[in-house]
Order: sequence, then structure tokens, then C-alpha cells
Amino acid sequence: MEITGEGGGGKRITAVLLLAAIAGSALLAWWTVKFYPSVEQLWMVAVGLVLLGTAAVVGFSLLASGSSEDSLEHASSSSSCWVIV
Repeated sequence: MEITGEGGGGKRITAVLLLAAIAGSALLAWWTVKFYPSVEQLWMVAVGLVLLGTAAVVGFSLLASGSSEDSLEHASSSSSCWVIV
């Protein structure tokens, strides 16, 4: 799942998604080891699930949307291109 294009933006997207998934997993693992027995710091569970879930949903949607060279060529050939961040 890597979007190809000019400037290596696809590699950055893949790296950010991977980093978010790893951070979410690490946060959940840390909470499980340190705070689960006392059921404290429950905010860590929510943040970990958001990080992990967001990376999974965005990665799946990019994979399912077929964002490949075809859609990138169409976007670059149009007269105007909007990027919402």
C-alpha cells in the first residue's frame, strides 16, 4: 500500500501510517503491562485505540480506493487540484 507519485509522498504516507500503528500498539502494550492490574490511566487505552484504528482505517481505505497511478495521473492532468489536509 504505497501511493506513488512525484516527490516520494507515498513513502511518507506509508511511513506515517506505520508509525501511528506502532505508536498505538506500543501505548496499548505499555498500559497492559503497567496499568491494567490497577485499572488506572484509562485515557491511554482510548488514545492507543485511536492511533491504531486510524492507521488501519486509512490504510485500508487507500488500498480499497485503488489510489494508484491511474488516479494520480487523472489528478495531475486536471487544471486544478484541491488537497484537503
